[in-house]
Amino acid sequence: MNTIQNKQKLLLILGALATTVVIVLLVQNNIVTNLFGMTKKSGDNVTTNVKEFTEKQKEIFGQREIANPKDSSAKRELSRAYYLSGDYEKAEKLINEAIELNVSNPQFYVDLGRIYEAQGNIIGAEEVYKKAVELNTKEIQIKNQTNADGIIKNETIKNAGVFVYNIPTPYTSLAGLYLNINKPNDAVSVLLDGIKTNEKYPYFYSSLSEAYKKLGDTQKSKYYEEQFQKLIK
Repeated sequence: MNTIQNKQKLLLILGALATTVVIVLLVQNNIVTNLFGMTKKSGDNVTTNVKEFTEKQKEIFGQREIANPKDSSAKRELSRAYYLSGDYEKAEKLINEAIELNVSNPQFYVDLGRIYEAQGNIIGAEEVYKKAVELNTKEIQIKNQTNADGIIKNETIKNAGVFVYNIPTPYTSLAGLYLNINKPNDAVSVLLDGIKTNEKYPYFYSSLSEAYKKLGDTQKSKYYEEQFQKLIK
C-alpha cells in the first residue's frame, strides 16, 4: 500500500476513534478502559491493534444501526470499520445505504471513493471524490451567504441543504488519487482550491509539497513542506 493510502487509513482510524470515544462517554462508560487498552505506547510511537479496534467499532455501531436503521452516521461508521478490516464489499453496501439516507454529506462520498480506490476502481473513485468536492463547495457557499445575524437564508437552504460541512478531505482525497496515478498538475489545482476553503489544514501543504516534487519543482516543494511543518508544530 502506498504512503498516501496509509495516511488516509491512519486519519480514518483516528477519526473513528474520536467518534467512538464520544459515544462511549455518553452511553457506554464501561467500554472506555477496554477501548484504550487496545493502544500501547512505545516511546513516542503509538501502535494500535487495528483488528481489535475495528471489531469494537462493528459492535458499537452495529448496535446503533439495529436500533435505528435510518441512522446514516451509524451506517457510515460501520462501513469504515469494514473498510479497515478489508471487507470492501460490505463497506460499500453500508456507505451506499448511508448516502441514500443523506445524499448531501460530502464525507460519505469520500468514504465511498476510498473503497473504490482499494478495489482498484480509479474512475469510480475520481467521480465520487469530485462529487464530494462539489457538495462541500455548495455548503461553503451557504455559509458565505448568511446574513448579518448569522441566519442562513431560506432560499439557500432549499437549494443546497442545511448543514455546513466545510471539510478538507474531499480535496486531499481527490488530490491523493491524482498523485497515485501520476497527475500532479491536477493534484495541485485541487489542493489550491482546498486551501481557499481552509488555509490552516496542514495536509494541503504536505500534499502540495509532494505534488511539486513530482513535477520537479524543488523550490515550491520545499516551500510547502515548510508551511506544513509550521502548521503541525
